[in-house]
Amino acid sequence: MTCERATDLMDGYLDGELDPITSQAIEQHLRDCGNCDQRYTANHKLIHAIRTAMPYYKAPLELRERIQSSLRAEIAERPARNVAPDGRSLIAKKEREPRSVVFGTHGIGWL
Repeated sequence: MTCERATDLMDGYLDGELDPITSQAIEQHLRDCGNCDQRYTANHKLIHAIRTAMPYYKAPLELRERIQSSLRAEIAERPARNVAPDGRSLIAKKEREPRSVVFGTHGIGWL
């Protein structure tokens, strides 16, 4: 991984948004590159300082309930993912094939 690529992905890495393989690649780069490791440490400290210094306000119960209700209504209006606009199912239902029971010297089996 290059320093430029590590810098481009640093915010996602700091926020825990990257896939495990990319995160491992960045971690290896940080072990090998002192400059990028210093940049990571500075950004990490800044995020921590902002997070601890900023007040946290919890939304009032009425607002949370209105948002949840609105989201439920929006989800209910959406068509199911496996249904076409005309109501047909997009997933083909497979017909079950008849099976036969076989009696052999080693017990019962299915064909």
